[in-house]
Amino acid sequence: MKKLKKTIRKKQDYDEEYFAARDLLGDHVANVIENLLKKNKIKTVLDVGPGTGRLMRYLESKGYKVKGLDISPVSAKYSGAIVGSATDMPFKKESFDCVVGLHIIEHLREKDGITFINEVHRVLKPNGTIFLLTPNYASPLRYIKGKDWYGYSDKTHVCFYTPSSLKKLLVSHGFGKVMLTFKINLTTLGWPLPAFFEKFSPKMKYMVNYLLVSTYLGLLRDSLWIGAKKITPRT
Repeated sequence: MKKLKKTIRKKQDYDEEYFAARDLLGDHVANVIENLLKKNKIKTVLDVGPGTGRLMRYLESKGYKVKGLDISPVSAKYSGAIVGSATDMPFKKESFDCVVGLHIIEHLREKDGITFINEVHRVLKPNGTIFLLTPNYASPLRYIKGKDWYGYSDKTHVCFYTPSSLKKLLVSHGFGKVMLTFKINLTTLGWPLPAFFEKFSPKMKYMVNYLLVSTYLGLLRDSLWIGAKKITPRT
């Protein structure tokens, strides 16, 4: 885990300009999340930090019951999310089958990240699923690009994780069955790869996706994807 000396996240940091520059939902991310929900027979989802609600709308179109929670009133304006804090969620315990946090935990200082994980545990139903996406501090590209690494491009990023440090955090706060590889069944690419990859056949593109998501080669990516199951009760 790497902590940075930066300003604590504030509502005004997340204005319309911020979302216009960063509010994206890749097809590969959407596909992985949908496969995860199907595998675990999930019906109710909480999206923490939904931005303008792209994932919320996508999952709703697939028949899931989705709520959003974001500290930013701008997010609420576009997504219909509830304005609230990830560290003090306005929901009863055991309210959701799954909680998704795409690029949220890196915006929280270490102690707030722990509180966030505890809050996710509280609002999840027994055996519920958490799925997080965050910059991968163990990525070789961080060493190659140095200060130009994408994880450093957002001034509101204050805490970074490696696969092992985030797994340890989850396991120490009531989660288990940690997942670092996921099912993907796309034949299109959504990665920052050289242009010649686009000339690949659909079968070859599927294999690229498989290698980057469904094998441990994925731990070399810039973004860390991790899932886990709620396995122990907490008071």
